[in-house]
Amino acid sequence: MKIRVLGSGGSIPTPRPFCQCPICTQARKEQGRYVRKGQSMYLPEIHALFDMPESIVQLLNEQCIWDVDHIFFSHFHPDHTLGARAIEQRMAERYQPLEPVAVHLPESGLQIGINYYASLLDFYHDEGFCTLDQAPDISIGQYCISRIPLNNGFADGFLITDGTHRVFYCPCHVGDLSFTCDVLHGCDLMILGSGGIRQSWEGETSFYDHVLPVIRQYAPKQTVITHLEEFEQYSYDDYCQLEQTLAEYRLRFAYDGMEIIL
Repeated sequence: MKIRVLGSGGSIPTPRPFCQCPICTQARKEQGRYVRKGQSMYLPEIHALFDMPESIVQLLNEQCIWDVDHIFFSHFHPDHTLGARAIEQRMAERYQPLEPVAVHLPESGLQIGINYYASLLDFYHDEGFCTLDQAPDISIGQYCISRIPLNNGFADGFLITDGTHRVFYCPCHVGDLSFTCDVLHGCDLMILGSGGIRQSWEGETSFYDHVLPVIRQYAPKQTVITHLEEFEQYSYDDYCQLEQTLAEYRLRFAYDGMEIIL
């Protein structure tokens, strides 16, 4: 199984617009792994994209992703959905039309509003740009992708299998993951949102209080931490140091364009 973390940032990218703090200044100077665009993941063997942050068009172009046949949305928050106009940009006014992309929504649906009464995804469906479904399980070739609903009632993680490997992808709201999901024990890989590292707020995911206990509970063979926020004020170098501090957890912190082969 091949996996690419397209973007490893969170709701606030690094560098943040209008910000001249040391972390953002370093990112503008050094570029590369110091820059973090919006959270998204890609499975190249089945051309499947997970979530569409505002920066998704730039990420796709920078990383030479030419084929997207499936899009999975984890939940409705804007840092995971506001790049959805790429569905229109993929299809509209092309010299050679493409097949509609299959868009897979949470069970509760997903309404991205143009204004207070219209749905962008419904419009794209009506225009023939995409198909829509809310199926809990999707089979694509040898892959099976199953939604794992979180306890907050609106977000999902994804269990991804290819007949040989099991990967759990939960880019956000890890604090709402059940501790009694037997199918997650001993996964080959977990890709988890970081939650708050320096601090967290009531009702929000904490890296130390929620994410590390999830790793201890389910004992994956390896873990990648993503959705890394600018306001944590950690640079790429700081995350490398934190990996060493937490070596017992066998975890790595993601960066944009990170490739994983199982």
